[in-house]
Amino acid sequence: MIEEHPPADRADVVEAPVTVRQALERATRRLTHAGIDRGALDASLLLAEACDTDRLGLYTDPDRSLSASQCRTFQDLLERRARREPVAYILGRREFYGLDFGVTPDALIPRPETELLVERAIAWIEARARTRPQPLLADIGTGSGAIAVSVAHVCRVGRWIATDVSEAALEVARANPATASPTGSTSARAACSNRSVSRSTAYAPIPPMSPRAIAIRSSRKSANGNPPRPSSAAPMVWTMSAN
Repeated sequence: MIEEHPPADRADVVEAPVTVRQALERATRRLTHAGIDRGALDASLLLAEACDTDRLGLYTDPDRSLSASQCRTFQDLLERRARREPVAYILGRREFYGLDFGVTPDALIPRPETELLVERAIAWIEARARTRPQPLLADIGTGSGAIAVSVAHVCRVGRWIATDVSEAALEVARANPATASPTGSTSARAACSNRSVSRSTAYAPIPPMSPRAIAIRSSRKSANGNPPRPSSAAPMVWTMSAN
């Protein structure tokens, strides 16, 4: 969900001729003026996207001149961020636990602190590898599928069931096992080959959880972090339980 803010007045601050260094300086000022806290970081991410490179590519050649096309693309991306659209939605991806995940406004953006949950899940699975070599794992309220894919990418064991009440979110989740990878390889897809994604109201489609099962439950929150309004779906909270 994109935060609702009054639209910022457009200011064409990036016009050719301009260098990478100059574009970043102007864009940072533009975003800071619009109230963006991490203006310099966001500006570099958006400029890297406009130039079809990464941030390292920008900083290794800061005096390179931008083309008119790159300036126009960067300006458009910059104005979207000035209107408080999240960078992850602008780029269509977000790094999480060392993997790049596709994201859209149909699913919440993976948060860095959720990586702690991934680490706990991995530790739980690895500690029981001998007694529970093929656990059944359920990611309830999967959203983009970041948790399930990240854990499966590391552990490569068990069977995953990922559910969500939103069909649109599940479309994002279904695509991510095939695309999330630190190197663009198919390693994440291979790790998630034994994973199903389905639509659910609360926990209905989840099969009976055996003693070998671990459930990762999630809670949908609005963009400002507050609980969502009541809906037909049962409330869920981030917890991890094992029997």
